[in-house]
Amino acid sequence: MPRVFRIGQKGLLSRIPALTRKGILGISFGTLVVLLIVVGALYSKPYAKKFGRGHLHLEHKYERPHIGIFEKVFCHTNDQSDDSSESRSAGDEYEEDDIYQEEGNPESREDSASMLYPLGADKNGRGILAGLLAGCWTVLQCGVLSVGLTLLLGTTFGVLSGYLGRAPILAFLKKGRLMEGKVGAIASSSVSLGELANLLPTLVNIFPRLVLVIIILTLWKEIEIWSVVIAIGIINVPKVSYAIKDKIEHLKNQEFIEAARELGVPHRRIILKHILWYSCKPIILVQMAYIFAEVVLVESSLSYLGYGLPHSWGGMIALERDLILHPGGVYWPFVFPAAAIVIAIIAFNALGDGLSRWFQTRS
Repeated sequence: MPRVFRIGQKGLLSRIPALTRKGILGISFGTLVVLLIVVGALYSKPYAKKFGRGHLHLEHKYERPHIGIFEKVFCHTNDQSDDSSESRSAGDEYEEDDIYQEEGNPESREDSASMLYPLGADKNGRGILAGLLAGCWTVLQCGVLSVGLTLLLGTTFGVLSGYLGRAPILAFLKKGRLMEGKVGAIASSSVSLGELANLLPTLVNIFPRLVLVIIILTLWKEIEIWSVVIAIGIINVPKVSYAIKDKIEHLKNQEFIEAARELGVPHRRIILKHILWYSCKPIILVQMAYIFAEVVLVESSLSYLGYGLPHSWGGMIALERDLILHPGGVYWPFVFPAAAIVIAIIAFNALGDGLSRWFQTRS
């Protein structure tokens, strides 16, 4: 008789901590959010082509959400305020008519708004959904480029400072025939190639990250995607560099590395294949997830402060910063982008933590 496997409530609950320890839950949640961001980024251009980028219509400013659950959550205070509108004093700064302007036929306006503004609109009449989709494209584009730059610089400095170690600069230059007998005062120098390669990550790690980003952005006349990418990419170099350096210092004296050297394997092949690909690949994948979370946080902070890109979740919050403490109950213009930022950061950190746990269980 075949065995029948049943998972009861107790068995299912007991498996959740096991999946968490293995990192599967973190990987699943992070992957799901990453896929949502990718789909939103790819759909942003067709959506903008169909409805217009943000479809600016001032007559629809602060349009309510037209999805049932959000309309109940965000608009219940406004529905109650309609009944008590007569009790408002004439000197109040907040007027219902200033936020909801009903023009023309209300029924036809409701039908068109339900298609254009499913998540509502901001004070300029731009759809919240269009802004979120454009922000997905900004996060994806800025994240991929920043991660690529960080991995390139961080891996290079980590390899130089870890693999070359304390090799004197003079011996390296003489071996490469770059000195031609001009030893001079460098002969007594104790500076090593590893210390020299570790200089830039150390200097970057000294400054506060947001301050360093703003300093780097001042080098450009106008803030563009490349300026933000370079700034965010540079501040994350120490994370990758120190992780690669520590791993290489642990591996470079192992037996298989020594055997490869004795067999005459070129140093380039040892570094790229035996060290980076086979041994440092888990570190690189984990750091990629953490860097993506840092990209979302820093880029949103820059946009909120006015230094970021035009289509950003942080810029959407900055546009409605006056509503955060407003007694009128208009919450959706900043709640949706703020929720997107929080969920994206948590998801990328969960993905990095899940990958770290997964590689630890397999090692």
